[in-house]
Amino acid sequence: MKKIHIIVLVIVVVIVISFPSLFKDILNKQTTELNDNLSLTKKVKKCQQTELTFEKLKTYKGFENMSEEESTKQIEAIKKMAKVMFHLYENEQNKLKTI
Repeated sequence: MKKIHIIVLVIVVVIVISFPSLFKDILNKQTTELNDNLSLTKKVKKCQQTELTFEKLKTYKGFENMSEEESTKQIEAIKKMAKVMFHLYENEQNKLKTI
């Protein structure tokens, strides 16, 4: 059994030595994907830390004169739309990964 492990290890080493650019491209792609995911995670966490309140919503043009109740409804609508857009973005990214 140990001979098989050694043979497999030798084959892997030969492949890595013979095709370094292939593994470099794969590693670069994986690194890029990890960085993109990390960046997106940081953005999501930052957004979660800055919760939209009716007071803050009133500081934006067009929302200045809304009641607290109406502002709360608008905030919920904005959150729902953001979730839909995020899921659409995720689906699109998954489609691109499968190509």
